[in-house]
Amino acid sequence: MSGRILAVFLAMLLMTIAGAAEPTRVVQAEEILKNISLGQPVKYDNVIVEGDLDLSGLNLTRVPVKLTEDEANWGLLEYEIVASSPIIISNSVINGIVNLNRTFFQNSVIFRGTVFKEPAFLMCSRFNQTADFQVARFEQSVVFLGSQFNQTADFYKVQFKQIASFYEVQFNQTSWTAPLIMDK
Repeated sequence: MSGRILAVFLAMLLMTIAGAAEPTRVVQAEEILKNISLGQPVKYDNVIVEGDLDLSGLNLTRVPVKLTEDEANWGLLEYEIVASSPIIISNSVINGIVNLNRTFFQNSVIFRGTVFKEPAFLMCSRFNQTADFQVARFEQSVVFLGSQFNQTADFYKVQFKQIASFYEVQFNQTSWTAPLIMDK
């Protein structure tokens, strides 16, 4: 009898753990963008983000930069957006385009275990603190062209389903990049 009770308990525990792995709450991208525009921490775990995460339209500090020839050819603007918020979106699904081009992230950026369903653009962005993409999955293209990682950059077990561009990326501290998985 006690063996059956234990088996039922273990089965229920496994179902609870398995259910916890699926995102359960929907968050609109506008909510995240509002927090970033106010300089507030962004911290979400196990959510579905609906909408585009595009910092280009936010009223954030813009610092002029001199474009290199490559940057001009890539169509980048002559300023850098300053994001002071720590951004943590872990074990989640982002259902929109991610545009974080030419952003200077003053705090940590953590997308550990997050699935990017649409293209992600992080061209010429600077990560001043930890950048954690561990076990993330990019279903579409991701572009890190010319980005700079000033602290730990963690790409351990990242899955790239399409093109992943790391042309002219700088890693100034420890980076964890193996194994990267290319999956078509």
